[in-house]
Amino acid sequence: MRTLAVLPSRYQASRFPGKPLAPIAGRPMIQWVYEAARRAEGVDRVVVATDDERIAAAVRGFGGEAVLTIPPCPPEPTAPPPPWRPWASPSTVC
Repeated sequence: MRTLAVLPSRYQASRFPGKPLAPIAGRPMIQWVYEAARRAEGVDRVVVATDDERIAAAVRGFGGEAVLTIPPCPPEPTAPPPPWRPWASPSTVC
């Protein structure tokens, strides 16, 4: 069995916008998280899922894998959640 670790990473946050890109000891925070996930026992692949091109570019810049998510839509009270798109689809996921 193969294990995929998906790291959700948003740029917008009410308390600390841009937190994933904040430098810690010379590297963006998302790089520290990505590298820790790569070292985790049993994890075969790590992907950062983000809705922000700046985060995706930073991840790709250090050799990581990133996919862009679809920006969230306003929820409708009676609407079911959007369907999950398989990882085999183009580089955009829900």
